[in-house]
Amino acid sequence: MYGQNPLEGKWITNSLLCDFKEEDSNLFVLTQHKNESFGYSTVFEKNNKNQYTSYYFAPCDNDCFPSITGTFELIAPSYVRLNALKFEQRGFCENKDETLHHDTADYYIYKVSDKTIFLVKSTSKNEKEDQEKAKYLLVTGIKKEIVFNQKQKMKIKAKGIEPLPEQVKKYATNILQLKNFKILAYNQLGSRAAWIFAVEDLPTGVITYVLQEHYTDVKGKEVARFFDCTEDEVSQFRQ
Repeated sequence: MYGQNPLEGKWITNSLLCDFKEEDSNLFVLTQHKNESFGYSTVFEKNNKNQYTSYYFAPCDNDCFPSITGTFELIAPSYVRLNALKFEQRGFCENKDETLHHDTADYYIYKVSDKTIFLVKSTSKNEKEDQEKAKYLLVTGIKKEIVFNQKQKMKIKAKGIEPLPEQVKKYATNILQLKNFKILAYNQLGSRAAWIFAVEDLPTGVITYVLQEHYTDVKGKEVARFFDCTEDEVSQFRQ
């Protein structure tokens, strides 16, 4: 919702990059996850002003509900400019006189899949730099609950809780059966002894997430288990 937020969320659309003149592509929704009862949502509408509205939603009325209305503009094939114009509040707000500082920000458009697009705030409009930031966001803000009730596909002896990219490469080769791939980024799942790796199949561009979790087995030995998730599965655990 706010300009300084580097990751705007998940686009429910075929592509942000399609021709805005097409009638079937005149509404873009950056929406809450399924079954999410409160949070932020953004609606993009193609009209003569290319307007968007971001707002907070919740099931109860005793809360402060801010919203921002502005305009958007594709300024390059991989960049969109958001210009926040109007700020409103309703409900029980502590700072009722809060005003909006007109915030114009440019975002790099990073297509993760046909269903998911990240918007990454850009200060330089250097596509290479912005793409690297976008890759890191793939493995940032993932809830630790993603490791629950997962069936392991590989297990090894391990000491410590450090990331094991070489083992992830073996997993990608032997379990995922990938021949030409790249680890885009990896990150620890909060304070949990677990890591998530974004692995791209270079011929297709499909991203698979390999998770590595450390634990002590029933024999008291330190081990690391590995399993994988699709983008759709991971998206349910993005914060």
